[in-house]
Amino acid sequence: MNQLKATAILFLVAAAPFVSAGQQIYSPPPPLYPTTMAQCDKFQSDYAKFENQISAQHESCLTSHTSNKAKKTTEPSDTCSVPACQSLHTRLSSVRSVGSSEVSACRQKVQQLLDDAMRKKQGQDAAARRAEEERKEAEDSKRRKEYGDQQERSQAARDAAARKQAEIEEVGRKKHDELLESQKRERDAAAAKARAEEEARDRREGLESEKHILWKAREDKRKAQIEQLEDAAANIPDEQQRHAALEQAMKEIRVIKEQSKQDPEPR
Repeated sequence: MNQLKATAILFLVAAAPFVSAGQQIYSPPPPLYPTTMAQCDKFQSDYAKFENQISAQHESCLTSHTSNKAKKTTEPSDTCSVPACQSLHTRLSSVRSVGSSEVSACRQKVQQLLDDAMRKKQGQDAAARRAEEERKEAEDSKRRKEYGDQQERSQAARDAAARKQAEIEEVGRKKHDELLESQKRERDAAAAKARAEEEARDRREGLESEKHILWKAREDKRKAQIEQLEDAAANIPDEQQRHAALEQAMKEIRVIKEQSKQDPEPR
């Protein structure tokens, strides 16, 4: 606290106007809100010129009072060797001290702003990186989800196609089984029909064979009767009787032949 008071007093002393050759010389004001080191550099340059002016006036005063210059003593450094130049001596010491502290303060303020700006920028950059990372992560998550959804849809489509194919194949198998069963029934029916026809044919053939045998017996009998009639008539010694017997035999033979026509051979 005492140091701050001393610095404030020195600044007030240094900032007070100095009259030289009828002109007031003011110390340059420090930047109130410096934002760049260039402002501090300009303030330092302006203050150096001001300090040089005060130093020149002090030297001029010393030169003009050479005869009154006191001998060197062990007096403090803030005491001028020429009493008449004490005010300039004090002013110059104050200006040098205040200038250095003001330039340093200006640079500290700017450096603080730069540090704050750097920290702010670093925070913004970190936030931007986090936001970018979160954006990329969100995009990656979205892409993964979309890919997963697409895979699920593709798998569902494949499963549906497989089920549809299985249904088609099942229908095909059923139709094939039905066709085989139908063909088996047709074959069985055809075989049964063939067996029935064969049995019927066998029965017909048996009947026809029996009929043919009976017909053959009748036919043979008729032939024998005709032969007997012919032989009987031919063997009669009396011609008149033989002739009459032949006529009678011919009548009976005609009847027998008519019966033969009415009883044809079975086919």
